[in-house]
Order: sequence, then structure tokens, then C-alpha cells
Amino acid sequence: MIIGSALVGSAFIVVGLFPDFTIILAAQVLFGVGATFQSGASEAWIADELDNKGVGNVYLMGSQVARVGGIVSIGLGTALGSGFIPSPLPDLAVPLIAAGGVGILNALFMALAIPENGFRPLPRDERGGWRTMARTFSEGSKLVRRRPDLLSILAIALFFGVSSEPIDRFWELHVLEISAFSLPAQDTLGPAAWWGLIGITTSLLTIGIAEVVRRKLDLESQLVMVRALSIVNAIGIAGVVGLALAGNLGIALAAYLSYSIIRGVGGPIKTSWTNQQLEPSVRATVFSMTAQVDAIGQVASGPGMGLLATRFSVRAVLLLAAALLMPPQAIYMRVARRKKGC
Repeated sequence: MIIGSALVGSAFIVVGLFPDFTIILAAQVLFGVGATFQSGASEAWIADELDNKGVGNVYLMGSQVARVGGIVSIGLGTALGSGFIPSPLPDLAVPLIAAGGVGILNALFMALAIPENGFRPLPRDERGGWRTMARTFSEGSKLVRRRPDLLSILAIALFFGVSSEPIDRFWELHVLEISAFSLPAQDTLGPAAWWGLIGITTSLLTIGIAEVVRRKLDLESQLVMVRALSIVNAIGIAGVVGLALAGNLGIALAAYLSYSIIRGVGGPIKTSWTNQQLEPSVRATVFSMTAQVDAIGQVASGPGMGLLATRFSVRAVLLLAAALLMPPQAIYMRVARRKKGC
């Protein structure tokens, strides 16, 4: 967690200070390495510190706190990026450098103040560097093969990765096309402020819905979580279809907000469901494997979806992305039926 935050923060600073395409590409590699360090680490740390008790509520509360931080950063980032706060650097460079600085400060804070009492290190004579890493990965792979729910979770992660990539890349373009590249009060607010307002609205609604879910759902019950994820995914599909078919700006934004909010609420529930299948020794490895499968789906779909958008339309690609969320829906329903019969 510490290394990842420092590397990601450094990558943002490099991008802000050196607006050269080649350097930006190199910084993206640095960002990717840092994200790999972070992948699965915080989820595993939380589960270890709490001895796997009540982690579902903590994951949801953590997502709410993150959204509050996001609202603050959106406000500051929009102000910095729009030139409302004077700076000798280009407007868009300032929020990037500021974000990078926060990442490095966060790494220092974790190094000095965050405890790690639940971690149980291997005895020194069992630590074998590459051999230990290979053994941990092998044990995680065996656990995935033994437990049908983990295989389902990996399959869902793959489809989510394939479908989320075109949505994340094209929704803004679709909104701009619908509005004929002229957002309301664009001259007054500016593009950065517009996207900032959308982000703040999404975060506020996500915080509220996550609180309702946290209070109403039994996040210790796998059946309850799977049913909730099925509902969340169905609403997400409807949101993407609505976004694709929208003919005006208001409907498009409402549809995207429904998808984005539900996605933000569903993430912690899925993490909690995954965690219940895991043993402490392979928890971080399997969380990381899940994130990697999602990333593989994004990498695999990105170029092809871009070509389809160029050949046909962004609308068609968004409809295809909605269709790719149907297999996870079928998986959720199958798992729920199996758990109901247990």
C-alpha cells in the first residue's frame, strides 16, 4: 500500500511537470506498477486487521469516505484546472501535481501511522523469494479451482473489464455528441467545471445509497450479497442502455449517473463476497488476480471497441457494452439459486 501510493503519486507529478507525450507514456508505466502494488493490498489488510469480521460494512464505509475525499478533490481540482487559483504552471498541470503530492503524503502517513497487527509473516526459514511467491500464486490458483464461487467471481471480473472499458472511454464523447459539443452554460462554467459537477453529483448520490445498503443488508450473508449484486448489475445494464439510446442531454446524464452510482455501490459488496471465499494466506493474491483479470478484459477490449466506434458509432459500442454485462447477470442468478438451495 505504501509503495503503491508513492509510485502512483510520483507518476502524477511527472505527468504534471513534463507535458511531453513520451514522458507521459513512461509515467503511465510507473502508474501501472504502483497500481499493481496497491491491487488487493488494502482489501486484504482490512480483512486481516478485523479478523474477517464485519468487513462488508467497513468496505462500504470506506467507499463512502473515499467519495467524500473525491468530492473535496473534485472541487479543488476543478478550481485549479480552471485557473481560478493563480499559478505559474499551466492550469491542467496544477491539479495533477497536487494529486501526486497527496499520494506521496499518504504513503508517508501510512508508513508512520497505520498498524499491521493482523499480518502473520512466514517464518524466516520458509521465506524463499521467488519460490514463496510462486507457491502463494499456486495456492491461490488451486483455491480458485476448488471453489465455484471464486471461478464465478473471476468470470464476472473479466466481463466487467471488457464492458467497462468502452463505457469509461466513450461516455463523455457520447454526451458531447448528444449536446452538439455545446454544454449548457459552457462559456460560464467551462468544461472542467461541468465534469466536476457530474463527479460531485455521482459521489453524493453514491454515499447516500451506500448508507442505505449498509444499514439494510446483511453483508455477512452470501445469498443476500449475491442477490444485491444481481439487482445492482441489472440496474447497471439499464443505465448503459439508457445512455446509449438517449436523445437528449438530461436523459443521457441520468442514465450514466444510475450506472456509475450502482457501480460504486456494487464494488464493495463484490469485494466482501470475494473475501468470504478466501483464506488469509492467499487473500491478497486472489484479490490481485481478480483485479488483473479485470485489467486483461480492459486491455483486450479497448482497441477493438475503438475500431467499432470509428466504423459504426459510439452508440452501438455502448449497446454492445450493455450486452457484455448480461453474462455476469446470468452468473449471479445461477449462484443465487445454488445458495438458496443449500
